[in-house]
Amino acid sequence: MARMISELRVFVASPDDVKEERGLLEEIISKLNITWGNTRGLRLDLVRWETHCWPGVSTDVQANINEQINDNYDIFIGIMWKEFGTATPRAGSGTAEEFQRAYERYKQDPNALRVMFYFKEAPPASMSEINPEQWASVNEFRKHLGERGVIYWEFKDSREFESLIQMHLSRQVQEWGGSWGTENRSLTKNESIPETSPNESITCDDITEIDNEDGFLDLVELGTESFNETKEIAEHIAEAINELGVKINIRSKEMDGAKMPTGVDVRMARRIGDRVADDMEAFVARMNTEIPLFTKSLSTGINAISRAAVLYADFEGSSEGELISAREGAQSLKTSLVESMAGVTSFRNITDATPRLTTKFNRAKRHLVAVLDSLIIEMQSATNLTSEMEKVVDKSIEEIQARKTT
Repeated sequence: MARMISELRVFVASPDDVKEERGLLEEIISKLNITWGNTRGLRLDLVRWETHCWPGVSTDVQANINEQINDNYDIFIGIMWKEFGTATPRAGSGTAEEFQRAYERYKQDPNALRVMFYFKEAPPASMSEINPEQWASVNEFRKHLGERGVIYWEFKDSREFESLIQMHLSRQVQEWGGSWGTENRSLTKNESIPETSPNESITCDDITEIDNEDGFLDLVELGTESFNETKEIAEHIAEAINELGVKINIRSKEMDGAKMPTGVDVRMARRIGDRVADDMEAFVARMNTEIPLFTKSLSTGINAISRAAVLYADFEGSSEGELISAREGAQSLKTSLVESMAGVTSFRNITDATPRLTTKFNRAKRHLVAVLDSLIIEMQSATNLTSEMEKVVDKSIEEIQARKTT
């Protein structure tokens, strides 16, 4: 028996400096399609000029893209970093023009389209990569979005982008058919689905026959384990900070012993300063191992529970406890991180204000402040991602509860 598959087209617009994120979108959407094709009878088609345009002639390159894509999409994703792009006869860049077209469509009919915009907040490999005019245009465009009431999101790296996009697309799909998107394209089970890349096409039968599709309980277990692991890593980091604080206090007392009636014993003070530097560098080396583990574990948990929340729509509340438990685990992690951030920030500021003692100490101090800054950024990102995940979970629970009352 033929089964209807609804299709939402996702158009991505960006300059060339975010190719990594554009590539990630294809991977993310492919994973989500495996889940949604079987649970919601829905799939996403990623629309990019690289895969959905062909050689042609028009008044200019961007006009050619406009004519071939023809605003035929349901979700617009814009991404910018340090480049604004090449100007067109109608806008400051192709990305800006594509956003403007999407924005005007949304203003005319908010029910037909969703617009999401992201800015990458990461330093370039070299300052020579920064074009001052391009950078100024990006900042002006960002300011312009705010003035028009457009809420945008920032991300620091590809891992955070992956988690954000997965959750935000999940939210759009959860809302589709409710707060937006009453009209849609549909395909029968035996009808070929448009190509997702130049060399690969997927049919609805392909979606239903994938053997390694994760199940709801698999994802909940993975997410719960990952959040527990993340919490353990965060506790290890807190212990390391406390240990460093104790060592610094001990060195401070030793430094008091270097004070003589005639002044400071410079040689002794220098030795003590170098010992503090060794303690700092050891902590930095440990954090350079712990922080990536923290980020990876958190990302795994966020992505797993977000996907489980979408799958939960298939259940009639029988597994509600597992999903709620996973959400509570994430909430507990977020609470502990918020509390920890205050202490880390205070420790970072105290370290930064420490007098410059020796060359070795000064170098270690810079390294310590930098790694603490990185840790604070990761903690803040973790709290933001967890909050977004909670919204996805809450929406799924709300859907099931609403179904029970009808």
